[in-house]
Amino acid sequence: MLEVDVGGKTVKIPDDYIPTDGDGEYMCEKHRAYFKHKLQVWLDEIQEKIKVESINNVDSDYRSVDESDLMSMEGIVVTELRKKDRLRKLAMKIKEFINKIDADTYGFCEESGEEIGINRLIARPIARFCINVQERKDREENEREFIERNQEEQDGKR
Repeated sequence: MLEVDVGGKTVKIPDDYIPTDGDGEYMCEKHRAYFKHKLQVWLDEIQEKIKVESINNVDSDYRSVDESDLMSMEGIVVTELRKKDRLRKLAMKIKEFINKIDADTYGFCEESGEEIGINRLIARPIARFCINVQERKDREENEREFIERNQEEQDGKR
């Protein structure tokens, strides 16, 4: 049995609990406890990766390294720094969603206010939008990219 603090209240859920649309009111305490636990486990894994993954595996004795090896090592360092930065940003986003659970605003579309849906949240626990809004945003982004590509092609022909 898992005990999860949700908004200052301890909620118990079975270890193997998976929420469904039919097991209570949308984003009831059990749903919120499930998602908070899921997000917290994910956050803990990411924070462990940030701690463990280190740039120390790159040879630091630059005196014995030729120029091409040095450039390769610099590339590794830059890649590792970008990876850590992405992990830190993801950790911040997960913390934001954990706070939304405690504030009882988790699971609702940030644009329309509609329910995001249990299955969508299981697949993507940091979803900000319901499927209808997300699909519209994706279409708009694709249209924008299409227009920009066509404009770049037209500019290149001039």
